Amino acid sequence: MPELDVFTMNKRSIMLLEANLGPGKERTPVAFVAVGALLVGSIAWSKMPGDRVAKGEEIGWFQYGGSTVILVFPSSAGVKFDDDLRATSKQRMETLVRVGMEIATVATTTA
Repeated sequence: MPELDVFTMNKRSIMLLEANLGPGKERTPVAFVAVGALLVGSIAWSKMPGDRVAKGEEIGWFQYGGSTVILVFPSSAGVKFDDDLRATSKQRMETLVRVGMEIATVATTTA
């Protein structure tokens, strides 16, 4: 079976966000990349640039088919992804993530 490059060969849409990652990081830029994989017809956003988004709140949806999302943080954000997620990623395996699950921590700024 040929190797498929699902991150570049499928439908993509990007929303730029500002995340509140804690004291000193209240306006951290984040790129939310929605990747519609096999059979996705389109990606729709229920939020618009400048809207506030609460943790767990819907920001959009995929219309039919498989999908994934990619979050891109600046290195200065201090985001550390959980060990289990990093281990499966190194093995090029999919990791099932459900709404509300912790997937990373953010280093706190000390004064």
